[in-house]
Amino acid sequence: MRTSFQFIRFCTVGGVGLLVNLLVTYVGVAVFNIWYFWSYCIGVLAGWTASFVLNGLFTFPEAQRGSYIRKYSLFISSYIGIFATNAAMVYILTSKMSVHYFYSIIISAFATTLISYTINKHVIYKP
Repeated sequence: MRTSFQFIRFCTVGGVGLLVNLLVTYVGVAVFNIWYFWSYCIGVLAGWTASFVLNGLFTFPEAQRGSYIRKYSLFISSYIGIFATNAAMVYILTSKMSVHYFYSIIISAFATTLISYTINKHVIYKP
């Protein structure tokens, strides 16, 4: 599959993961009265899981050989660094600069998309 088409698919899947993240974060804040940052952390895990499954099915289907559990573990562990960057951005934008947490989450997701794609293509779903 051509890299540009694959990147478009990756961004589409990432958009779904972002929507899952935003929905879970919102429900945590609005329904369960959880601090936005803890809700965001839960939303990240839900969004990552959705993205992992959809990337395996839609973006990198040719790389589905191998252990699903091993790939998911590698996926989560490789995203810890990205999470640190995203979490810092979300916290600073929201708590220090008064940007609404929805916008902070979206900005941080866009900021790390290329890094995420590279990790997925060359590490997680390496054929």
